[in-house]
Amino acid sequence: MDWKMDDFGSEPESDAWQYGFSDEVEINLDIELGEEEEETLMFLFWRHKKYWSRSEIQDELGYSDWVARRVCENLESTSLVEVDERENDGDIPDTIVYTISSDGIQYVRQNDLKTPTEVENREEIQDIKNKLVSLQNRNDELEKENDYLRKRTDALEFYIKQLLVIAEDEGYDIQDWSGQG
Repeated sequence: MDWKMDDFGSEPESDAWQYGFSDEVEINLDIELGEEEEETLMFLFWRHKKYWSRSEIQDELGYSDWVARRVCENLESTSLVEVDERENDGDIPDTIVYTISSDGIQYVRQNDLKTPTEVENREEIQDIKNKLVSLQNRNDELEKENDYLRKRTDALEFYIKQLLVIAEDEGYDIQDWSGQG
């Protein structure tokens, strides 16, 4: 291919410029997946084995045969998985295997898909944080009420002592009510 200098004096990184495409192809990840499809995609993302057959996916995720078939066919129709056919020896039919594609990895990351345990843990942590904030707010309210009651009690004690002094001056026999004899 003949490389040409662009307007900025450097060579293009690829020949995509000839066709009007950028090197960074924007993929459409607004794909609507069902629950089983998302679960299968998460499984392919989080498990480190490269290729999985439909029967292995079925066994690992506990799907029935028809659910595994439907899920794999639905994922095959997207760009989220790569499908490869493995030749087997003898009379055994070829095995179709699945692996997550770069689009699938981007889909998982974009949609923040996590393993079910991670989702549960994240929800539990958020619940605990919410309860902690609620308890902290309630503690702040109780401290304000306690301060208010303490001030009111101090004021009442002051006025009662003043009244007791006046009552003694008037000749009444007043016992020490404060307990500080």
